[in-house]
Amino acid sequence: DDDDDDDDDNSVTGSLTNSSSITDMIDSVTGSLTNSSSIDDAINGIINSTAASMSSVSGALANSAAAALAAALNQTLTSLGVQMDTFTDACEQAKYTLIHEMNKTKADAAAFVAILEANATTLVNDMLPKWDLISAAVVSSASLASVALDSVGLSELSAKLNTSLTAALAEANSMTVSLRNVSGLFANISNLAEQELSKQLALVQDTLQTCLELADSFARNLSMAFGDLTDEAAAKIAATIPGANATAIDAIFDAVDEKVAEVAAKIVSGPEVLVSGLSEATGLVEDALPQGRSSAHRVQNFAIAALSTLLGMTVFGL
Repeated sequence: DDDDDDDDDNSVTGSLTNSSSITDMIDSVTGSLTNSSSIDDAINGIINSTAASMSSVSGALANSAAAALAAALNQTLTSLGVQMDTFTDACEQAKYTLIHEMNKTKADAAAFVAILEANATTLVNDMLPKWDLISAAVVSSASLASVALDSVGLSELSAKLNTSLTAALAEANSMTVSLRNVSGLFANISNLAEQELSKQLALVQDTLQTCLELADSFARNLSMAFGDLTDEAAAKIAATIPGANATAIDAIFDAVDEKVAEVAAKIVSGPEVLVSGLSEATGLVEDALPQGRSSAHRVQNFAIAALSTLLGMTVFGL
């Protein structure tokens, strides 16, 4: 038995020391491994196939994230636009009622003053809560946009959007203050002497022009806030997800930019209607005064009309 074991050991040892067979095996394996072209091609083929699959999935993921965020922003802006349409409709009806009342009375200063005093303050006071609803809608829009940003991993943009919208809301609040000032200027104007009345009406026109400028600033700040947001969101999504198609993502957010421009125009539309109505009614009183409207007042009224037109044309070119 021991001899048999020795024979087995010698057999194994003999095989291991049979260098020619070992060398042949090693050479065979080495030859296959050194055939670099076929191996590299195979490995590269696997890598390229995997990369293509990853790129396809990543690109789809990036587009989905962009589309989801864009849809949420569009929905938010659409709701804001509806609120502004409501405000504009109310302003148009109020303007029509005021001018109709002014036109159907006899054309003298006392009669015009009585109508203006009775209706203008009420008109402004009725519009203020509706304008405040727009500010509230902007706050809600910011909250909804923040949720949408968080959902696609862009929480850091929420704080920046809120900061920008806070600046926009400051302009909206300043316009509220100006409208309240207009309301106060119309109060008790029938008790003023002619010269004081003329000065008061000139101050009204000044304040109305300020209202329009603040509305324009509000619209521009809002537009820039959302415009900057879409630019940064598109860039971050494209940079974060490998394989993302930056051009396709930009195209997705282009629709949001168009909606922003539409809403910005609507922001200006309501105040423009309101201001033009009050300015026109004030101008009727000024024209009916014995000394008429001064050249400065005529230029001022023209400036309000021109500014209204300019705001409507330029608000899209932000």
